[in-house]
Amino acid sequence: MIEINNLKSLENFFSENLDTPLFAVLADLYYEKEEYDRSRKVCEIGLKKHPYSSYGNYILAKIELLDENLIKAEKLLKKTIKNNPLHLMGIKLLFEVSK
Repeated sequence: MIEINNLKSLENFFSENLDTPLFAVLADLYYEKEEYDRSRKVCEIGLKKHPYSSYGNYILAKIELLDENLIKAEKLLKKTIKNNPLHLMGIKLLFEVSK
């Protein structure tokens, strides 16, 4: 059984199931721990299989913003909202980026 808030549990599951949509949860845990390189890598792997993951695109957009890649971040945020028009945090962040 996967413990969704347990980093080790998710890491083990992800390493055996690279095509899992749970990649975004793992990426978010890494992001929260300020392990941005790991978060980016997990997002890049996960988005290859799940390019419409609004959560995955949103996390990657936040990482791009940290790296000051505003154009990439804006594109990812637009993709986030296109795939989930009710993604309020994505809408808010896109508004801030587009100022």
